[in-house]
Order: sequence, then structure tokens, then C-alpha cells
Amino acid sequence: MKFDDTLFVLLAEYCKGGNIDKDIMNKTLRKYDDILIQEKGVWLSEQARLSSNVNILTEHNSKNTSGLHLEHIIPVGIRLNNIIFNYQNKFIRDKKDISDYIINTFYAVYKKNEPLEGFEAEIYLPKENREPKKILYYEKYSNKR
Repeated sequence: MKFDDTLFVLLAEYCKGGNIDKDIMNKTLRKYDDILIQEKGVWLSEQARLSSNVNILTEHNSKNTSGLHLEHIIPVGIRLNNIIFNYQNKFIRDKKDISDYIINTFYAVYKKNEPLEGFEAEIYLPKENREPKKILYYEKYSNKR
């Protein structure tokens, strides 16, 4: 998976003390997540599956998202803060490390009206589609704080 250099350039400048708005970095990370959704897809909650008649959304069937909400199980803001912290402290060193982190921590579910958010929303995924390795990978980097 190849992402453009935008986040890496913004991150390097931000960590040097540059006047970079974190909202721009957040939007860039979301853009990369959109690439992952198109290429790998996102599983739907049970309620969402019943209303859309599909199990996973990808670029090939993304027209069925009406009335659905993409819930990041590992929230974007938390992922971005971890990228910044780990880059500043040299645990993440280069663009490849950042790309690996983005891929390995992207964990989401499309839901309909279910109320839980963030980490708690993992319960909406069918057990066979849960990815505990993504949480472990995230924890590996967040435990460095």
C-alpha cells in the first residue's frame, strides 16, 4: 500500500515546531483511511448488514453506505497523536514506519444506529471479523508513552 508524502511532510514540519494545524494532519490520515477502505473494505455491524444486504463495503459496493456511519474502533485522533509522539521520540522513524502504523491500526466498522463509539464499537463486528492484532499493534506503540 502506497500513500503520498503529505502526512510525512506535515509530521516532520510539525515536529520541528512548524505552524502545522493538526486538523490538516487528521484530514490527511482520514484520506489514507479512505484508500484502505477502497482497497481492503470495512465490515458492517449486524444492523448495517440487515439494511444494506452486504457484509463488507469496498470500492466495488460503496454505494450502499446510505444511512451508515463509519466508526473508527481505534479513533483517528488517537492514532494521529500516537504517530506524532512516536515520531518525536524516534520509535517511528520514516515514511515506511508511518505507513505500517496507519495500515496496522486502521480498524473500523460501518454501523447504523448503534450507540457505542471508538474501542467499544468493536463489539459490533462479528466475532470472526474482529482483529485483535490491530489493538495489540496499537497498544505496542501507545505503551511507549
